[in-house]
Amino acid sequence: MPTDIDTVLITCVGGGGANNAIRSFRRSDRYDMDIIGTDSDRVLASKSLADETFVVPKGNDGDYVDVMSRIVDDHDVDVFVPQHEVEVQRVSEERDAFDCSVLLPQGDSVKLCLDKLRLQRRLDDAGFEAPETVSLENYSVREAFDELSDGEPLWFRSRFGSGSMEALPLDDAEQAKQWVEYCENNGGDRSNFTLSEFLPGKDYQIFMLWDEGELVLGKACDRRRYFFGQEHTGASTPLVSRMVDDDELNETARAVIDEVAPNASGNLGVDFKVAPDGTPKVTEVNVGKFVMVNNFFNMTGEYNMAELFLDVAAGRSPRYEDPFGDIDTEQFLVRGIDLEPDILSIDEIESIQEYD
Repeated sequence: MPTDIDTVLITCVGGGGANNAIRSFRRSDRYDMDIIGTDSDRVLASKSLADETFVVPKGNDGDYVDVMSRIVDDHDVDVFVPQHEVEVQRVSEERDAFDCSVLLPQGDSVKLCLDKLRLQRRLDDAGFEAPETVSLENYSVREAFDELSDGEPLWFRSRFGSGSMEALPLDDAEQAKQWVEYCENNGGDRSNFTLSEFLPGKDYQIFMLWDEGELVLGKACDRRRYFFGQEHTGASTPLVSRMVDDDELNETARAVIDEVAPNASGNLGVDFKVAPDGTPKVTEVNVGKFVMVNNFFNMTGEYNMAELFLDVAAGRSPRYEDPFGDIDTEQFLVRGIDLEPDILSIDEIESIQEYD
């Protein structure tokens, strides 16, 4: 039986992803809820848009589950939304400790998706296009370039983590050695370093909502510009994005989730970058959380994906004949530091006059 959603618990409310989700929850016409926010950083927690905000341990802290389960019980939380990858994995593995809805894949699927090296190998074995990748725990930089490069750059990436931490295209082995040394000198762990083929083409993000292995709705965007002009660094946080509708990308993303997270519920996303020959390749799978620009997917088209997330949590099982049928390709997302994100149509952008 469907239940009401009166209270939502969401973490990392010092960051944009959680606060964009909160904005989207509050646009719902069908749910009037209290939102409890948490963050492990007291200073960043001051930016929370939640109704109540608490400072809590980090996701890998021994007390994390106890503290979060007490918040769930004390505030009669109906659905718990972890936003940090460490929290997503912890909550997925210990979901029975929380007396509320937890929309996450099973722990083994979460672990696979959070490990970019394992994910690449799994996708390759399953016949999907993914960038060939080696671990610098097992390869020297020279060996990696000998195996993967015919003179073109390679892409340095962290095996774990989000936000394109340490990501950089490197022209040759000598430059790569210097970057590896720099990262190690600043606390990086070589076991977390990988090199893979560099994909300089278009950059796509497919964001999907799932319910027990069934795709509810999906939307997609093309990241067109990045903060600080980082078009070719491997950065993933967009300054400008546009909604896109590409049947091949949509269906590939759907098949990827069927492969790596069968029977999953909740938010799952697939990122693609395009190789020089025009082939889109899967670079990562976002699991469990509302991605940074989730407001773009929630506030365009007819359906608010955050509201549908609450429907799934409440057991209402929404279904649509065409899960990718709500993409408005006329819409742009424009962001900037110290600027509230704007969603603008092509007409709105083109209406800005040039000075003669």
